[in-house]
Amino acid sequence: MTHRWEWSEEVYRMYGYAPGHIEPTTKLMLAHKHPDDRDDVARAIDRAARNGEPLVRSDTAAVASWVFSSRHRFLDTAGRVHDAMVVSERVVDESGTPVGTTGFYIDLTDTPKFSTWPPSSSPTSSNCHQRKHRR
Repeated sequence: MTHRWEWSEEVYRMYGYAPGHIEPTTKLMLAHKHPDDRDDVARAIDRAARNGEPLVRSDTAAVASWVFSSRHRFLDTAGRVHDAMVVSERVVDESGTPVGTTGFYIDLTDTPKFSTWPPSSSPTSSNCHQRKHRR
């Protein structure tokens, strides 16, 4: 897989890169996934790219939207493990043909793990970062 990705400056930094100094591809991204999570993430990307299979399907009255969600770990260039949630939606052209995805990462690494609900505080949107994927 060599699909190209478009990362925000924040996503470059999450992975440990200076913005714009590397070309994000599926191959590079998978190389950073935690070894225990890499195969699952690769299979999910492959299913979505080949078959258009979502992990979750969301329909509205006007538009059918394919939403993908994955919680996994990745390693930045310094070897630090990040716990992340990735949420994305498939982008289609005028004919309905998939041309990519758009979405965001939520870095959960520094988010407290709650043993009771509701938590006394909650994560803010400051740890949400956008990324896009185009074929």
